[in-house]
Amino acid sequence: MSLEFDQLNSNYFPDESFALLAPKEAVATTRKLFSVREESFGYTFYDKAKLRHRLVKKDDISTVLGENGIGIGDCDYLPTNIIDTRTDILYSPIRIYYETTLACNLHCETCFNDSGKPRPGELTTDELIKSLYDLRAAKVMDIRFTGGELTRRNDWFLTLKTAKELGFGLSCNTNGIYKDPGVPEKFAELDIDQVTISVDGRKENHEKNRGKNSFERTVTSLQRMHELGVKLRINTLITKASLGDARFMTELASQYVTEINFFITRFVGRGRNFGPEKLVTFDEFYRMSQEAEALRAEFPNLNIIHFEGALQDLMFLVMATYMQEGISPMLTEVIDLGTLKQMMSLMFGNAEQNSKSLGIPQADLRLTALNASNMEKGVPVLTLN
Repeated sequence: MSLEFDQLNSNYFPDESFALLAPKEAVATTRKLFSVREESFGYTFYDKAKLRHRLVKKDDISTVLGENGIGIGDCDYLPTNIIDTRTDILYSPIRIYYETTLACNLHCETCFNDSGKPRPGELTTDELIKSLYDLRAAKVMDIRFTGGELTRRNDWFLTLKTAKELGFGLSCNTNGIYKDPGVPEKFAELDIDQVTISVDGRKENHEKNRGKNSFERTVTSLQRMHELGVKLRINTLITKASLGDARFMTELASQYVTEINFFITRFVGRGRNFGPEKLVTFDEFYRMSQEAEALRAEFPNLNIIHFEGALQDLMFLVMATYMQEGISPMLTEVIDLGTLKQMMSLMFGNAEQNSKSLGIPQADLRLTALNASNMEKGVPVLTLN
């Protein structure tokens, strides 16, 4: 049973167990702060304010709603026809990262997609708006708009306004530097769930990456949006030069935002040619993570994200792959030290230096050409020599 888009926010509940909880009256048209999407195993529960999801078994949905102090009427409900969907995976993405343009007014050294000029054939306004309706009909729950710089498109306000009206959890990334001085007011009018602004450390380190006079303009936008009540987050890129900026950035962030994310240069885009003079090693990243952990206790009202979970996961793979102990047979087939080097390069850049920190022999890290069978499958996995 399929639904037209205008039915998605109705009180139609094809799952009988959920219908028992449903309000009998029509669901209000005001934007709801939570979404519930029907899945083969039960539901995906999504909190738009926190931009976080939770997978819930069918029998547990009432408990989850109660824990959040809400009822079914407080949620957008996204039904699906389970018969027509796969049951081994989520049948639709929870979040879409929507790159609306490559156009950008900056030329950051570390840009992961080499933004600057618009790519040929970018979507028209009509095509972009239609795609939002299609994504909502496909039961996507959340969109994060990125670029480039999304405000370089003349239709950026209409795009975000439409996405909000359709009920998505909604956030965006922006550099905070605008030709139109009224952009902060427009973000305030939109009142989306999160606006992320990039600040890459102290003035000298930020401007090494993003250009002269960019720091003051970015911080001015940050201050103005905070004054206007915009819900803000800061992204901070860590390079070798800015490793010592964690406290400075945490103190800055605590004045204006509820969350700051420290992350490492990706070895892609303009960062693909970086050398050891700019890239962070495992040891350096670990020390920075320890500092960030200590800052959490000092700034309890600020959510500090610094990839500690990703680091722990990667370290487990490093140890298990190298020692060949406590690792599943399937994993040993698809992860070798060559692939590990590729992972290390993508996540932390300076793989040669990192491998020395881990005590992995350099001879074990030599790579050969791409495996022919994997190339045929379109999966470019590097293998050991």
